[in-house]
Amino acid sequence: MNINKVFYHSSTNMNEVPDNSVDLIITSPPYFNIKDYAKNGTQDLQHSAQHVEDLGALEKYEDYLLGLLKVWLECYRALKPNGKLCINTPLMPMLKKVLNTHYNRHIFDLHADIQHSILHDLNNTLENKPKMFLLDVYIWKRANPTKRLMFGSYPYPRNFYAQNTIEFIGVFVKDGKPKQPTEEQKEQSQLTQEEWVEFTKQIWEIPIPNKNDIAFGKHAALSNLLYEHRSRIIPLYQRINNSYSKDKTIKICDNNLKLLYKDHQVCVNIDGKEMKLKYSENEDDFRKYIIGGWFEEYIYFELLDLIDKQVIYDLRLNMRLSVESMTDTQRNERPIYAELDMAFSDGKNLYIIECKSGGLKDKGVLANLSTNAQIFGGANAKCILISSDDHLGQNIQEKIKILNIKFIFKDFKENIENYVNDSRH
Repeated sequence: MNINKVFYHSSTNMNEVPDNSVDLIITSPPYFNIKDYAKNGTQDLQHSAQHVEDLGALEKYEDYLLGLLKVWLECYRALKPNGKLCINTPLMPMLKKVLNTHYNRHIFDLHADIQHSILHDLNNTLENKPKMFLLDVYIWKRANPTKRLMFGSYPYPRNFYAQNTIEFIGVFVKDGKPKQPTEEQKEQSQLTQEEWVEFTKQIWEIPIPNKNDIAFGKHAALSNLLYEHRSRIIPLYQRINNSYSKDKTIKICDNNLKLLYKDHQVCVNIDGKEMKLKYSENEDDFRKYIIGGWFEEYIYFELLDLIDKQVIYDLRLNMRLSVESMTDTQRNERPIYAELDMAFSDGKNLYIIECKSGGLKDKGVLANLSTNAQIFGGANAKCILISSDDHLGQNIQEKIKILNIKFIFKDFKENIENYVNDSRH
């Protein structure tokens, strides 16, 4: 079976998937009604309709577990003999104003309750069919403990609470003998000794990536390196363009700086600090990245922290938009089209960002920024110009004031957070 499709509907009825056809199911259910998934992160703005059948909208925890049981039954139907069901779940501390059962806070152990539901309730419905069994339990240490003094009882904690930095991965197996793999499949699945030792550990120390991790994005670490040495990179833009135009490769060696790009292979070495990666996009995309796109990505990764803090929402990088022209009386004009370096909302208003790593001499860039904000965000939309330095000509500075554009050239994350908070007020 090879479907390769996404089905956007309830997983209690996966009739597109045949019986006994799936080797592995990985899922993480909604966390009861802790969060209204029809609202934004701060739960003060509704972005979609809530449906009564949503498992995250049920009022009673018992109904929630019964709803999940229907999902596990459907997973059981689809699994092959010896197929695995992996379920990622947290501990769920409840606010006392939401659920007040005793003096201390109430905690739902979702992993334990799902385990009982599968091994007891689900198996009791199967009669003479193969049962489900617990194969393994892994602990995912997903965050490092904070050093902040929380819970208000420091330094005399009669009832201090754990920091809730782990989650569970329960692995269940449908009883039965597995189909033997082919020799080709066995070779493709072969593990090294190091992988064998690492993968069999029961505690997974896998922190959620931050903006400095390669895992966070294809160029996150490279963008940070280029920003750190921006005063040496930016003056090379013209040479990079000239080098690329000859044979679609880039090769520059200058003052302890090496930049090599050919056939989607990238090597950047600055003062001996080297970074290699494969750039899988269009060849011209890398040229655009290295002459300024890196700065947009650097700012993007900086602002991700503000999403975690729920200061901003819906952060988008290199966003393409179009609308029908409102002044098109002859019906022969093309739709208004724009490519935005970056955009986000504060839950109510749209913010559009123009990023400039090099010099800014064209006032038309500012006019386009202001126009795009009005077209796509309305009267309350905000414009932000972010530059890698503050050396702007007098005419550019005057244009920024006239168009009411916020100019930021340092402490990007802090200044944008302050600007958003001030705009809300």
